[in-house]
Amino acid sequence: MFKEIQEDACTIMKDVFGNYVIQKVLDFGPQEHISGLFNEIKGKILEMTKHIYGCRVVQKFILILDVEGQ
Repeated sequence: MFKEIQEDACTIMKDVFGNYVIQKVLDFGPQEHISGLFNEIKGKILEMTKHIYGCRVVQKFILILDVEGQ
C-alpha cells in the first residue's frame, strides 16, 4: 500500500483528505516510509508550503524532524 502512496505523494498531500493519510504515515510509519515520503517532496517544499493542505504535511515533517534532531 505504501508504494501506491509514495508514487503519488505530492498529489495526495494536496488533497483535502489525502493530507491526513500522509500525516498518519508520518506519525506511525517506519523510518523508511518517512524517508521515502521526504524524498518525494524534496525540491517541492516551497510549492507545498503555499498549498492549503500541503502545508500541513510540511508542518508535520518539521515536527518530526525537530523531535528526531533533539
